[in-house]
Amino acid sequence: MDIASSILNDIISDVIKHKSPSFKPHSPFPRRLMSDVIPEHYCIHKIIHSERKHIISQVKSVNQRENGSCGYYGLYSALHAIHIVHAEEDHHCKDYLSHMHERVGFWKHYHKVTKTLKEHAKTQGDANYPWTEDHIEKGILERPYINFLLNNTHLLRRIWEDSLSEDHIFETSGDLPITPLPDFAFNSLRNNRLSVMIVQRMSVVFGNFQSQASYFHIFIVGLTCHWLLIVCNKVDGKLEVVMIDSRNHNLMGSEEEFKKIAEEAIKEQEQASSGINAEYGEI
Repeated sequence: MDIASSILNDIISDVIKHKSPSFKPHSPFPRRLMSDVIPEHYCIHKIIHSERKHIISQVKSVNQRENGSCGYYGLYSALHAIHIVHAEEDHHCKDYLSHMHERVGFWKHYHKVTKTLKEHAKTQGDANYPWTEDHIEKGILERPYINFLLNNTHLLRRIWEDSLSEDHIFETSGDLPITPLPDFAFNSLRNNRLSVMIVQRMSVVFGNFQSQASYFHIFIVGLTCHWLLIVCNKVDGKLEVVMIDSRNHNLMGSEEEFKKIAEEAIKEQEQASSGINAEYGEI
């Protein structure tokens, strides 16, 4: 059997072994578009296709400082986006939007999440990277960390409710509508690093967007050494895609912005190779 046939057999075996996943739906369905409640001064860029009923925009995040904690910023923004579109009370949307942009709120969330990860690390015995307190304290949201949190959503719900006032309960139930996609850098896609399970999950999500009038899902996308948030939200047939970047670069803007992103990525990789911030191996 040649190499190509062997690889093909492996793929077919994976597809047969891993049936299309069925996820407990988050409830209720989204009640509003983010673009209907987010003021213009929070928008970095917006494109409206009135005929197609599509809106593409980029919304400001709490601005990330010079460290590698972009994954934690993304998770923080993701939880707020979930609540902005699902909140039963309109006045709660304003609370969530305000809290989403509070630096103190972010750091409170960050310390609660890392504390939760450290508590789990203690149960791992003599575990190595990344389940050690030293690695967690470096501030990088490693793949195993985000997978652990999304597989234990009760912990994220507890962190959320501890961070806000008592009348702000977690607005959804079931699995969180979040999918991490850590291998979306060009080289990763070129080398087909997406797993069969990720492809299957995305197929389910996109199928729901096509078949349902209202649906919501968030992708936390890994681009070499940076996490980017893409919020997909459909309400009564109207679709919006909202991008959130913790460094607030205008991703829909000029070529100069992309040069800045590339320069920062190169700088971070050079620091990592020289031992200054060597934790940049998260994605």
